[in-house]
Amino acid sequence: MTAGTPTRFVTDSLPTEHQRVTVRQSRNGTIMPSVANGYVGTVIYSDTVHVSGVFNGKANPKKKPVYPVYFYEHAHRARIPSTVAIDFRLTGVQGKTSYALDVLEGVFYKWFKAENLRVEQRIYAHRSRKNLLVVEISVKNKADKEFLMKLSTNRGDSSADVEFKTIESNRSGALAAFGMVGIVTQL
Repeated sequence: MTAGTPTRFVTDSLPTEHQRVTVRQSRNGTIMPSVANGYVGTVIYSDTVHVSGVFNGKANPKKKPVYPVYFYEHAHRARIPSTVAIDFRLTGVQGKTSYALDVLEGVFYKWFKAENLRVEQRIYAHRSRKNLLVVEISVKNKADKEFLMKLSTNRGDSSADVEFKTIESNRSGALAAFGMVGIVTQL
């Protein structure tokens, strides 16, 4: 369902010139939607995830009590590289892309519609499993041919705040990771 409702805001395009650091540095109409559940959250397609209560940095007073705030000079929310900044693009097919943020359900949607082809992407923070951000992509292909879907990720650089280590799991073919919040040193 791609129609707008009082709680579902639909658009045919997303802002291309947005500021990911502060709202005050963004121009009107350039703020990307976000999804969160009170514990974990992200701005759609950004390279950062934040977790409730995870901060890093020294408690230095700000030089100015107003924005812009320069990260890493004071205590700040620890940046975790995003694993949910996944976008898709179909090649070799003409169609229409639209987006929506459903604030009642807490879900961001991306739809691609072409003749006999429908793709829906949903990104949301799970309600009962508070530590999960979910990306779902479903495809309905009623055409008599195959299409190439390219997935792109925006994980970003490694975090200066949290150092992740990969460990082996006791499940075959599975890996796990844990992170330690580091101390920011001033240069």
